[in-house]
Amino acid sequence: MAVAEHYASSAKGRLIPAVSLYLNKGLNSKGNPVFQDVTSTAGLPSVASRNGDVNINDYNNDGWPDIAAGVAVSRTRPALFRSLGLTNGVPRFSIPAGVGEVKDAADAQGQAHHGLPVAAADYDKDGRLDIFFDFFFNNVDGQLLLRNETSSGHWLSVSLGRALGGGIGAKVSVYRAGGLGDPGALIGQREIAATDGYTAGVPDDAHFGLGANTAVDVRVTLPPDARGLATNGVVDLKNVPADQYLRLPSGCAGP
Repeated sequence: MAVAEHYASSAKGRLIPAVSLYLNKGLNSKGNPVFQDVTSTAGLPSVASRNGDVNINDYNNDGWPDIAAGVAVSRTRPALFRSLGLTNGVPRFSIPAGVGEVKDAADAQGQAHHGLPVAAADYDKDGRLDIFFDFFFNNVDGQLLLRNETSSGHWLSVSLGRALGGGIGAKVSVYRAGGLGDPGALIGQREIAATDGYTAGVPDDAHFGLGANTAVDVRVTLPPDARGLATNGVVDLKNVPADQYLRLPSGCAGP
């Protein structure tokens, strides 16, 4: 699925789209990607605030990706749309309290109150992704570091050392234990990157919520310029214990 934020001007108090959700339906007969707009079906509302950033991460480690948006639903927190799983093949999300309410103007021109960026990282290394949040216009509260205290499922974070090219551009896939390579056993797939959303720098690792899974199989596909560093450019690991920061190739914490 793909998520895009809308950044359109509006009068104070007018509700506008903040996040749109599109399902990737594959390629059409001409080889072009086709996306289906499922925003309203997914439960994503319009809000009285513009949005400058969006990211997809599993903030409660239940195995389902949530959506964090740079929409200020209060002066001290961004909007976090928690995943409720799938209904008829469409992701569904809960609506946080405060979304849809009219907020105070952020400046003298009456621009809607909104935040930028939403930078997700596990700042205290407890296995739960925290959020760094800043405001786009009025910065009376300063930059905010929001500690995640949500009840958590199991998790795994994967990063690569220089011996495997450093990780940027690598694709990490996590499967239920015993299901390596089986699409039906896939828990999640992420590409290691240095940014996640507009202006948001993040650690170069791939974080996965695993829900009740205490062990998983892991497949890392290296980017083209690093394919020669592993057999066929792929690193496979079976029965990897959950709840750890795993750094490949040797599991070490160093480079």
